[in-house]
Amino acid sequence: MNDSRSNSVPKRVRAGGLEALKRKLWRALLTSENLLDSDDPQVRLRAVHATSQAAGVYRSIYETADLEARLSALEEAAKRKRTT
Repeated sequence: MNDSRSNSVPKRVRAGGLEALKRKLWRALLTSENLLDSDDPQVRLRAVHATSQAAGVYRSIYETADLEARLSALEEAAKRKRTT
């Protein structure tokens, strides 16, 4: 059976926000953390690498989200000050 969808270009997925990305990375960190206990040394080695990579990205995203929240708060404060 020839499914016409199998050869089509996939639909573009709407870009998610930082919070969605943080949740996905957190899940990835939890998954890789569980693999650190594997009996297979190659799986453990890959889990260490994945954990360290995801942790670095998670930290960057966390910092970016924090800066965005601070900037929004400052912009709101400046907006309120202008209207008073």
